[in-house]
Amino acid sequence: MTKDPSGQRSIAVVWEFEKTLSADCLQPLFARFGVDPKAFWRSVPQDTSYLNHILEYTAAELSTALPPTPAFRGLSNSLLYELGPEVSLYDGLPEFLERLNGSAEVAGWATLGIRVDHFIVSTGIEQIIRGSRICPYMSEIWGSEFDESPSGSDYPLFATADPTICGVRRSIDGTTKPRILSEMNSRTGKHTEISLQNTIYIDGSSSNVPAFGTVTSHGGRTFAVYEPHDAAQFQVAQQLQQQGLAHGIGEANYREGSFAATWITNEVRDLASRITDGRTVSETVGRPKATIGLGATTRPASPEFRRRAKVTCAPAPEDASWPTFAAACKRAIGTEFEKREADLRALHDNYVGSLHDRQLSAFMAEFETSSMGTPRGRQRHAAASDNSDFEKLLTFLERLYRKHKTV
Repeated sequence: MTKDPSGQRSIAVVWEFEKTLSADCLQPLFARFGVDPKAFWRSVPQDTSYLNHILEYTAAELSTALPPTPAFRGLSNSLLYELGPEVSLYDGLPEFLERLNGSAEVAGWATLGIRVDHFIVSTGIEQIIRGSRICPYMSEIWGSEFDESPSGSDYPLFATADPTICGVRRSIDGTTKPRILSEMNSRTGKHTEISLQNTIYIDGSSSNVPAFGTVTSHGGRTFAVYEPHDAAQFQVAQQLQQQGLAHGIGEANYREGSFAATWITNEVRDLASRITDGRTVSETVGRPKATIGLGATTRPASPEFRRRAKVTCAPAPEDASWPTFAAACKRAIGTEFEKREADLRALHDNYVGSLHDRQLSAFMAEFETSSMGTPRGRQRHAAASDNSDFEKLLTFLERLYRKHKTV
C-alpha cells in the first residue's frame, strides 16, 4: 500500500491503560461483586489468561471446579462499560490530556496540518476503558474483549438471548501488541495514517517489553512509567532504559509540572518541530535520550532530589563539561555544593545525554555567564525567599534547559 504523505504529519501518543493511566481497571469489577482482588490474582493459573479466569468466575455458580466464591454472576459487556466511570485514574488525569490537546501550540500546529492523536493499545478490558473518563480524549482504543454469545455474529438470532459473557473475542498481551502497532504503522483508518517514527509510546506494564522494541526500532519515542513505592516496577522501567528500549522513565503522575507530563509535552513539541523542519529520524533520534532526573553516579543521590526528580535514568558518558558545570554550581550555592554534588552530577549527566552538542554548548555558556554575573542575587529575586539556594538553582537550570532544548 502506498503511504499517504499526510500520515507523516500526525503525532500519535500511544498509551497502555493498565499501570499507565490507571493502577487497575478491574478494581470496580471486584468491588461490584465482592471479590477479593488478591485471591483472584493468586488463583490465575500461569498458563491461563486472566480473561479466561474472569469467565470461570462468571460461571462459578454453575461449576464444581472452583471453590465457593462470589461470582461475576450475569457479567456482560454493557455492565463492564457501566463500571468504566468508577475506574480511578492516576493523578493529573484526564486534565493533562485536556491541557495538551487544548494548548495554543497544538492549535498552531493544526494550521500546519499537524495533529496530535491519542490511542490506547491495552491488555485491559476494552469495554471498561471505553466507559472510563479517559475515553473522550482517545482517537481509537484497542483492548481485550469478551463475546456474549458462543455463536457470535454467525447466529444473530441468538446474539442477544443471553448477554452474559461466555468467551474471549480478543486477547491483547505483550506478544500481540507489536502486531497491532505495526498495523497502525501501515494502515489508514478514520484518522490520519500513523507513522511509528512520529509515535510516543507510554507503558507501565512489565509484560509489554516487545512493544517498546517495536516503537524504538522504527525511530519512535518511548517512556516507561512506574507506580510510586513500587520497587519491582521501577526496576523494570530502569532496565528498559538501560537496554535502550525506553528513552525516559518516571512516576505515573501527570499533574501539571510533573516529570511525566513535562517529558511527554516536550517530546510532542520536538516531534512537531521535526515534522515542520523536515528532519529525518537519524538526525534527531540517534540514541535513546536520557531524561532529567536522578542518574547512577559515583555517589548515591539524596532522597530529597529523588523526590523532586521523580525519575531515574542511566548515566551519560563522561563529559568534559562537568568541571565548568560544577564551578558554576559552586558559585551559585557556595558551600552547599559539597552536599549536593551527587545530585548535580546526575543532573549534568542527563543534560549531556539529552542536549545536542550545539544546544549543550549554548546552555553551558549561558549558565557560566549567569553564575559569574550574580551568583545568587538573580535567583533570590526570581524565587520565594524561603526557598534554598539549591532549589533556586534547580528552578533556574530547568528553565535554562527548556530554553535551549527547543533551539
